[in-house]
Amino acid sequence: MAQSDPCPGCPCPSDSLRTLHLDEIVVQSRPELPSLSRFYQTSQLAQTEDLLARMPACHLIRRGSFGMEPLIRGLSAGQINVRIDGMAIFSACTDKMDPVTVYVEPNNLKNLEIKTGTRGSEWGATIGGSVHLQTQDPVLNADRPWMGKIGTGFQSAAQSWQHQLNFNYTQRRLGLRLNGVYRQSQPYRAGNGQTIAFSQFNKANLGASLKYRLNEQSLLKASVLLDEAWDMGYPALPMDVAFARARIYGLAYELYPAKGKLEFLETKVYFNQIHHLMDDTQRPEVQIHMDMPGWSKTGGAYLHTEWALAPQHQLKARLDFYQNVVRAEMTMYPEGEAPMFMLTWPDARRSVGAVFLAYQGKISSRLLLEAQTRLDYALSRLTSAFGRNQLAVFGYAVEGNIAHVLPTVHLGLRPASEKKWQWRANLGYGQRAPTVSEMFGFYLYNRLDGFDYLGLPTLKTEASWQMEASLHHRTKKGATELSLFYHYLPAYILADVDPNLSAMTPGARGVKVYQHIPFAQLLGAELQTSQTFGTHWQWVGQWKFTLGQDHRAQALPLIPPLKSIQTLRYQRPRWSLQIEQEAALSQTRFREDFGENQTPAFMIFHLRGSYHWQFRTQSIELSGGIENLTDQPYWEHLDWIDIPRPGLNLYLNLFYRF
Repeated sequence: MAQSDPCPGCPCPSDSLRTLHLDEIVVQSRPELPSLSRFYQTSQLAQTEDLLARMPACHLIRRGSFGMEPLIRGLSAGQINVRIDGMAIFSACTDKMDPVTVYVEPNNLKNLEIKTGTRGSEWGATIGGSVHLQTQDPVLNADRPWMGKIGTGFQSAAQSWQHQLNFNYTQRRLGLRLNGVYRQSQPYRAGNGQTIAFSQFNKANLGASLKYRLNEQSLLKASVLLDEAWDMGYPALPMDVAFARARIYGLAYELYPAKGKLEFLETKVYFNQIHHLMDDTQRPEVQIHMDMPGWSKTGGAYLHTEWALAPQHQLKARLDFYQNVVRAEMTMYPEGEAPMFMLTWPDARRSVGAVFLAYQGKISSRLLLEAQTRLDYALSRLTSAFGRNQLAVFGYAVEGNIAHVLPTVHLGLRPASEKKWQWRANLGYGQRAPTVSEMFGFYLYNRLDGFDYLGLPTLKTEASWQMEASLHHRTKKGATELSLFYHYLPAYILADVDPNLSAMTPGARGVKVYQHIPFAQLLGAELQTSQTFGTHWQWVGQWKFTLGQDHRAQALPLIPPLKSIQTLRYQRPRWSLQIEQEAALSQTRFREDFGENQTPAFMIFHLRGSYHWQFRTQSIELSGGIENLTDQPYWEHLDWIDIPRPGLNLYLNLFYRF
């Protein structure tokens, strides 16, 4: 799609990150590897989760065919940050059915950035890293006032249809962008021929953004993102989702000074709200029917600046504030008895203020230093007497604010000049506050291990000392990078069984309470390569591995085994053909007390192709493929209760650009 600078004539803000370029998406995660667009975005109708699953360091926790939760090097949930356009957004589901990543569709995605470990602290206190989704901007002063794209597609495994459109209207000072996606999917067929019940979903996503240039150096941006999902099945969970609604609003001012050391300034105010309803009305043989609605509201503001202190010396500074309020309920309806009501997230409010600084500059003729630090001050409290009284039953007097001071420090060294061989060394320390579930959760049932979970209001922060080293090699034909990492996490937060408590959920095995264990360790490696052969052939390979254990040398839960993806692509000017291999080893290190078992190894193959017609300013693209060519029954270690993934899947997409 044609694009122009956000502010024509304005200097661009500096960016120390290297990027991976997609057709419409810039994936920022690793030093640049050439032409990886078709590796990350296998189909123009792929979901954002499909992009994440192919990024180095990232895996997905799967509870259904929709709403998969990102995991970075064995860390997830409150251990990582997920932001949309710099805005803090938090899920409304106690069962993590609505990760923030589902609210941005790829056709509205400009940048998808993953930073590992403490490098992700720009977006919040973290020990595990960050996922930042930046939406597409309207185009200003383009060659044509009207531009757009319309597409549709079908997949056979779930008899699913996907439709999308985006539309741009541009003038010299005004730009408007509209985009929409509709997805409808039936229960899918797995590789063994079994239809996976309760794996259907329906989803509509609408985005609108407006950009107005005030003068040659400044502009205003407003955005609205609406996401509506309904009849969403989760086969690995005891409940489904009747509906999930997200409303996300932002208003920003950007300044690109023509002179002085200040290169870029952005200030933004935002508000978002999520409403989510779980129920089990469609499930057979339910002992007690129940409803579990949840709400999350977040409002905030930030000021972001970028400075050129001197040649090759740059500084970023950011001030952040946001407040998040969450509430989740559970109502049981025993037959012939009065309903039973409780607050599973008892009206929790968290207010966070933070300052962030990042410096990049040459400290000698050969070395470049990257240093960043962040300090967050978080206040958490329960705002309802009902919620406080629930926890008082267990002896917790939750009155007033609970404060957490969260420092983060990151240091990195790399060569100052670009060479064929490049290395990078990183050290970091970070802390994160316990999540609402870990502090205040009240009888949250976990289907994986069969226990009810209780929060502990007296939990302290979780910390991580970490180091990372990487080696990057580039030639005229491609590039290869190897990364090694190690995390030491004192006072790791992990739930343990309390034999003195009785379960609330019918059929639950008992109660677990969140607590600190002495320490945990994570280590692993990632290798990615991209090589071209001749004029038309390209091979892309990726391997990623994480090992996690606690102070007793027992495996940490939800740690995937070694996984690899290999792609061989043949490209001509108008058409392409691509074959892929996706494989994982058996996971023999697992935690039975957390509901895990040994996961078998698997190897599957995919075949993809496309053909392109160009008509001046218009084009048509027809693409299709066959996924899981051998109809292999398989599942990955992070797939809850071993629900098989889709079997043989034929898909066909048609797109028209104008």
